[in-house]
Amino acid sequence: MWSSLGIFSVEEHWKLTTTTKAELIRITHLSVPIRQDYVKAVIAQGFQEDAIISISTPQRLTCRQEKEIFSFPNLDNLEKRIVFRRLDKANEIILKIKVEEKNMLISSNKTQITTAQALPDISLTNTKKTIVLEKTDASRRNYLISNLGAATAYFKYVPLGVDPTVTTLIVSSTDYDFALASGDKWLDSTLSQNGVIGITANALSTAKIKAVEYVYL
Repeated sequence: MWSSLGIFSVEEHWKLTTTTKAELIRITHLSVPIRQDYVKAVIAQGFQEDAIISISTPQRLTCRQEKEIFSFPNLDNLEKRIVFRRLDKANEIILKIKVEEKNMLISSNKTQITTAQALPDISLTNTKKTIVLEKTDASRRNYLISNLGAATAYFKYVPLGVDPTVTTLIVSSTDYDFALASGDKWLDSTLSQNGVIGITANALSTAKIKAVEYVYL
């Protein structure tokens, strides 16, 4: 569940939330101007010492209709806040956001990790195949997917509890979550349990897919 840290106006000077131990932060833009290119802002995790703010992991905060999710790993048990400020000078444009937090099931700085597990290579064409199976135990994992073939491959996450082979679960060149061109790699670092399915655009195009799991127990 997401918990609110408050609603804020993003202005020229740093704004700070209350302290948080959450590593996932979601931003909802409550005011989206027509000319979004005028608005520039930054979000980071901040550590306050007296009147001085130290920041870590600054990222671009874009003004858009979609919600944005940021990952801010905890650092050595330091007391942190989420901080943000405007970088543009378009003061007539109001930028207001809602900030929410969510604790991860497993901290991103968890140290107990198994040896990387390389999965069998998969030759992928226009027939849907399972790339990564759902984790059905208590573990979570990150994984690295590489496309060593010539064709672009298209991938979709499988909802938990859904059979990846069912015909109603579709992945295609127009319906996918992420794609890898020849030579590209995708690192999923969300510590998820979801499976992944993949496909190419046609029968004459082949992608060679290599996946490596990094499993947290």
